[in-house]
Amino acid sequence: MPRKVYVPTTTFFAEGFPGVFSEGVTRVFEGDPVLKGREHIFKLVEVEYPDVEDASAEPGVPRGVPKPAPVFEDASATPGVPRRKPPKRK
Repeated sequence: MPRKVYVPTTTFFAEGFPGVFSEGVTRVFEGDPVLKGREHIFKLVEVEYPDVEDASAEPGVPRGVPKPAPVFEDASATPGVPRRKPPKRK
C-alpha cells in the first residue's frame, strides 16, 4: 500500500535537515521526522503510482532455463579471449 505523501505549503529551512523544503515541490513521506511539529505547514497530496509489472512467474510456469557457466581448462584463461599456443623455443 502506498504511503501518504506531503508537500510544504511554504518554503522553509529546518535545523538538522539538509537543504530547503520548497513550497509545493519537496515531497515528504508519512512518518518523516521533518513532519513532527510542522504538520501545519504541510498538505497531503495525491500521488499516482504506475502499475508495476510483476517480475515473478506464475506458479508452475518456468521463467527460463539459465545458461550453464562456461568451463575453462586453465584458471588463467579469460572468458571470450581465444587461447594461443605459446611460441616454440629454439
